[in-house]
Amino acid sequence: MDRKQQHQAFIREKGQFKLDCSAVIFAADELELLQQWGHWFQALQEGVLEPFTDLQHNFVVMCRGEREPVSLEEKTWHKYINRKRIEAKSGDSLRQHYEYREQGFYTRDMKKQLTRMMYAEMHRSHKL
Repeated sequence: MDRKQQHQAFIREKGQFKLDCSAVIFAADELELLQQWGHWFQALQEGVLEPFTDLQHNFVVMCRGEREPVSLEEKTWHKYINRKRIEAKSGDSLRQHYEYREQGFYTRDMKKQLTRMMYAEMHRSHKL
């Protein structure tokens, strides 16, 4: 079995990843990413699985703190790991008192989408 097949078998075997921290700081797309790929990210970080692509190698380097997260996957995993550290340090007090409530006209996901659209338009107009 080559490494790619080993990774695929690992992902199938593990199934959906369950967060062991508060999920209130994660957007819907981040939660979906963690639930689908969290076991795999964790296995790469802990060395259970060896990276076989440049992207996977870069992910492992980011996990070691040798570079900043760049991709959505790296940023989401970094956010998850940091959230776990914060909750471990502060105990249950953070979970008990913080509750996200939508306020205003836009939801968090709508604001992210608008921001992406704005930056894409700025990028496009500056290219011209």
